[in-house]
Amino acid sequence: MLSGEDGIEVIAEANDAQQALNTTMPKTSVMMVTMHENSDYLFEAVKAGAAGYVLKDASGERLLGRLGGRGKESRR
Repeated sequence: MLSGEDGIEVIAEANDAQQALNTTMPKTSVMMVTMHENSDYLFEAVKAGAAGYVLKDASGERLLGRLGGRGKESRR
């Protein structure tokens, strides 16, 4: 559980940190793991800097697939 912040705020902060790392680790990106299937919420996450997302109840295989294919929408 996040203390005092929602996932969108955390994504924005992580994206800011990732941009600072771009010179030394250019392939680093932010992936959101969420329970929300609401397209508006997911759009806000991408606007905040998420490269993609996967649902929390996704299989391990699906999660690993998303990590290898960053930036593509994934459902269970």
